[in-house]
Amino acid sequence: MVISQNDIIINKLNNGMLSYEEMLALRPFDIVHCKNLVFVSQTVSNYFKSHLTTADCGKKFVLEMPDKMNALLKGGHQVVFGLCIKDLSGSRITDKIKRIIAPKTLLNKLSALREMYSEVYFFARSSCTYVTDFALKQFEKKQLATETFLKKRVLISPSGDYVSTKTLVRSQSNKASELYGTCKQLEELAIDNDMYCLSAVITCPSKFHIKPLIGVQGWDGISIPKHANEFMNRIWRDTLRQLTKQHISPTGHWTKEANASGAIHRNVLLYCSLTELEDIKKWLTHYTQLAFARVNSKYQEGISVKYTQGHSSTIAANGKRVTSNILNYFNKHISAFIKPKIKSNQIEKVTTDEVTEKKCATHAYKHKYRRFGFFGLQNCLTKWRALKQCAKAFVEADVPSTLSTLFKYARKNELKNFLRSPATEHLKLLYSPCVDDGIDGNNSFGEKHKKVFGVKYGKKNYYASERHLSLYDQLLNLGRLKAFFAMNSGLLSAFSDH
Repeated sequence: MVISQNDIIINKLNNGMLSYEEMLALRPFDIVHCKNLVFVSQTVSNYFKSHLTTADCGKKFVLEMPDKMNALLKGGHQVVFGLCIKDLSGSRITDKIKRIIAPKTLLNKLSALREMYSEVYFFARSSCTYVTDFALKQFEKKQLATETFLKKRVLISPSGDYVSTKTLVRSQSNKASELYGTCKQLEELAIDNDMYCLSAVITCPSKFHIKPLIGVQGWDGISIPKHANEFMNRIWRDTLRQLTKQHISPTGHWTKEANASGAIHRNVLLYCSLTELEDIKKWLTHYTQLAFARVNSKYQEGISVKYTQGHSSTIAANGKRVTSNILNYFNKHISAFIKPKIKSNQIEKVTTDEVTEKKCATHAYKHKYRRFGFFGLQNCLTKWRALKQCAKAFVEADVPSTLSTLFKYARKNELKNFLRSPATEHLKLLYSPCVDDGIDGNNSFGEKHKKVFGVKYGKKNYYASERHLSLYDQLLNLGRLKAFFAMNSGLLSAFSDH
């Protein structure tokens, strides 16, 4: 039996006998066979701590590489196993480096990366579609564990009321209904404003298709869905940036959907004026062509990006609006969770949709990407969600008439009227430091975490919900109070005598 040089290096790594210089020679897929990520994370963290210097008054970071050459650290700098600095959390390069020199944080990131590469490694060698059967079972097990946890966990409000955690968390059906309802509201708003629609389906080059169902095998053996997601994100980000420069602001929504081959494609439905439509197509095509050229792939007209356009009120041959048909196609998998009407001859089809949806959800969870999103609404959706929460907590008499009208829109789910209302501009979001990570709202790296917890209208604040404490937290507070009174009983007695 012949042992390759790469196997020898992996064995040295697993035995904790590899330097950082030797680690840099490892390929990304070698992480699948790495059984000693603790050693890897400690070695990388120690190397960065010892060889990292600052430049330009602390604004830039320079790393002395094993070959004695200095490297200015940027987002694309590879740390180990294909992990880049940009893949780490944090808005600044300083925040990302903090996570590299923290061995435990780096270990968690490398563990997640190994799961990604392991999934692709075994998927490529299986007969499965979308994801491996093992990944699907693990995802279902996680969902069941989460549901069980929510059922058992009970919270207590400041008034002493007991609330089940499950009642505070939206179900999968409710999330799907909200998403689809928002899409329909944008469609109606576009019709009312006499706007045109443009749909685009952007596909990945063959190098990202791990197991194509049709055509020749074109996978490069290196790319994983994480890279396909980055490919898609850059096209869309560059397009929106250019449209902003051109003072074009379309509204709409997008979905990212897994292919059976393991790749990802993006669906976009946007609304704009007739004069803007061709410009949007031009720039989206332009940045898609650039993206294909960057990865040395051939752009195919009518395939790499497929367009459908028309007036938003146009009726299709099936009697439905064109935009409705597009929405149903883009959201075909989540539609399985919006109380489907099952007929005797449709049971098999609905079941298949649900299985495919689970596989797509597993794919997104495993490879860490968002599946749905909206654009062109200028932060209005965040206000809308906060307003809907506040509308449950306040009655009409408690608020000004203009805000009362917004609350009515929220209760009736009339997003288009909310977007039209001038009062929306006077609605401000209230942020609260997230105290789950620390007493002062900081995480372990000293960074502030904020979350929306209400809205401000005029000079008054309206909070989305009561703060609830778990039974554990309540018992902990009770124990602290008892300890306090026990330690200070003498002092309290002396105080009461006076």
